[in-house]
Amino acid sequence: MKLFTYILCNVFRDRSMYMQKKTGSFKEDFPRMRYGCDCYVPLDDISVKEKGNAIIIGDTTSMIYYQENDFITGDHIVVCRAKWINKYTALFIKSLIEKERYKYSYGRAFKMDLIKKTKINLPAININGEFVPDWNFMQNYINSLPYGDKI
Repeated sequence: MKLFTYILCNVFRDRSMYMQKKTGSFKEDFPRMRYGCDCYVPLDDISVKEKGNAIIIGDTTSMIYYQENDFITGDHIVVCRAKWINKYTALFIKSLIEKERYKYSYGRAFKMDLIKKTKINLPAININGEFVPDWNFMQNYINSLPYGDKI
């Protein structure tokens, strides 16, 4: 296995990275993501619902989460999606992105441009002469951790 350096915008190239637009204020029933799970909102108040299975990054707080279930969110949240994301690969990537958090704070926000340019080292395999991220290795690694089978 080799490690290769990838820029995040290339890791998520098969789907997208985007900023969520500001939504209104809500009550409780459905997860709203801001600092983790901020509150729950009634299903009838939801106009913009995000599909689950996404990595979300707070651009002013530099907090990174994997959101398995559908959710809504306010502004200052970057939603990252890709075909390869599942709870295991997302947790692997999340841990690598978190290693970059020391560079950012409320005064130096982890904005979309900086997120897209962030470099992470990923295990890679050679497929037809091109090194591509080894998603199977990442999934198996997370599963092999103590209690990995409980995730």
